[in-house]
Amino acid sequence: MNRPAFKLLLLTLASAVLMLAVTATSSAATHRNGAQAAKKKKKKTTKQRVGARGPRGLTGPQGGQGPAGPQGPLGLKGPTGDKGAKGDAGVQGLAGATGLDGATGDQGAKGATGDEGATGDKGATGDKGATGDQGATGDKGATGDKGATGDKGATGDNGATGDEGATGDKGATGDNGATGDKGATGDKGATGDKGATGDKGATGDQGQQGEQGPPGMQGPDGIKGPPGDKGATGDTGATGQMGPTGNTGATGNTGATGDTGATGDTGTTGDKGPTGDKGLTGDKGQTGDKGQTGDKGPQGDPGPSGTPAIVGSSNITSTTFPRFISGITGFSVSNSSSGTGDSGNVLGPALTITKLTVKIQNAAPSSPATTYTFAVRKANGTAADTAAACTIPAGSNTCTFTGSVTTGVGDELDLHVSRTGSSSASPGWVLWTIAYS
Repeated sequence: MNRPAFKLLLLTLASAVLMLAVTATSSAATHRNGAQAAKKKKKKTTKQRVGARGPRGLTGPQGGQGPAGPQGPLGLKGPTGDKGAKGDAGVQGLAGATGLDGATGDQGAKGATGDEGATGDKGATGDKGATGDQGATGDKGATGDKGATGDKGATGDNGATGDEGATGDKGATGDNGATGDKGATGDKGATGDKGATGDKGATGDQGQQGEQGPPGMQGPDGIKGPPGDKGATGDTGATGQMGPTGNTGATGNTGATGDTGATGDTGTTGDKGPTGDKGLTGDKGQTGDKGQTGDKGPQGDPGPSGTPAIVGSSNITSTTFPRFISGITGFSVSNSSSGTGDSGNVLGPALTITKLTVKIQNAAPSSPATTYTFAVRKANGTAADTAAACTIPAGSNTCTFTGSVTTGVGDELDLHVSRTGSSSASPGWVLWTIAYS
């Protein structure tokens, strides 16, 4: 039942009770008035003659509403109405100020600890297998006595250190000898004999070292001055009194701890079942026989013996030709376009050149068609190119000579490089190999 219907029911019951009270009051008043009228009529009848009763008169107008009767008794409490729908949540109020922390009360006494239940019996443990006996250990040999250590000899006293002599004056330095005029640089040809080394100027005598004077005695330390006056420090203000501490609230008694129930006995551990037997291991198959090793083939004929060779390199970046590489052995050998660069290595004994191989960095240009010719040259005595020469054609960067050219004892050998075609080309790095016997 909802609340409006319940209110309407209460209002209806109250109205019914009020009308009942009004009706009872009106009936009582009518009865009283009727009784008084009957008495008067009876008296009047005794004096006069009553005629026939006339017809009933019309109903008079309804009287005004009487005063409200007294409030009736409180009716029985009606059933509880259904819960109304939840209203919208109101605006959250401002958080209240946090109250001061109350004083911490004394810690209550710790309650008694209940008795610990009995521990059940532990199941039986199976018997451990017997351990085999350990073999006996042989006796250790006796250790010999350590020899006595001899006494350390006494250390002698250090000898007195002598006084260091004074440092003498440094002697005067002698005059340097005169430097001769530099001669003019002649044309490079044969290397002349090395000139004699000029006499070295005389060195002045060194003065004697003077004796060093004795060190002076150190003066006594000065008296330490008195410490300066310390600046005045202001007085420290008095410390305020500490406010009283509130009384500690009483702590309630701790309830008793109940007894711990007994622990049941532990059941026995069952016996371990037997371990089954290990299955048989199958036999290992036989290993097949190893095949026979074939006979070793015949050894081939030995290769030809290596040929000794001379290797060298030079970087030709100039476009001025012809050029002379100053030697036939070594790396980064210098080269020049003048006759003074026409010098080389003296190898000593006579050689028979069997092969000349040349490789250059920059291929010979094809347009215009350009070639480079490299020839082993005798530079001393009657200078001339030998027949050991090869030409790199246009578009290529290698050439090879194969033949037999014999040099003389003490010949000075170098490489002569000539060019045809382009006047602005250069081969760059040149690498050569000269095989000889």
